[in-house]
Amino acid sequence: MKSLWTHWSVFQGRLASTPSLLIFLDYDGTLTPIMDHPSQARLPAATKRVLAHLARLSSVSVVLVSGRRLRDVKTRVGIPGLCYVGNHGLELQGPKLRYVHRGAQAARPILRRIACDLKGVLEPIPGAWVEEKGLSVSVHWRRVPQSASLRFQRTVTQALTRWLKQGAIRVTHGKRVIDVRPPVDWDKGRI
Repeated sequence: MKSLWTHWSVFQGRLASTPSLLIFLDYDGTLTPIMDHPSQARLPAATKRVLAHLARLSSVSVVLVSGRRLRDVKTRVGIPGLCYVGNHGLELQGPKLRYVHRGAQAARPILRRIACDLKGVLEPIPGAWVEEKGLSVSVHWRRVPQSASLRFQRTVTQALTRWLKQGAIRVTHGKRVIDVRPPVDWDKGRI
């Protein structure tokens, strides 16, 4: 991937000549730094002011995309007029827009059960925790000590194997997080 700043002069010219602009931004790792715990990720005040200013421009549409639950990212940002995408693209809400992926809706009971099972088997592993997000489940291990990492990986793999074999879920990996998602071919890019 090339840095925007190394090609800024070309980009700036294109930006100036366009009648409208659609901006997609990710919350964690883009608008906020990756933190030890997701609750610590706060939108800087200066960034919030810029987003609010962009939201007021009639020629600009801003879409905030996140792996977080939609309600969580909307609450954290709190700027009217933006389009918010949550749960890796499985839910969307914005001006005159509302969408929840049907396949994800159907998987809610299984995801709830998996979250409960994971909470039980991961309880003895220090630093591991499960975040149930309705349409997905995140298994966080950023705070798991190195000495327990292998045990964590084995425990999660064992807990998810039967669900994966049944095709009831799909699993993706992020920065020290394992995401358990519905078995749908859908993500932040597809939304």
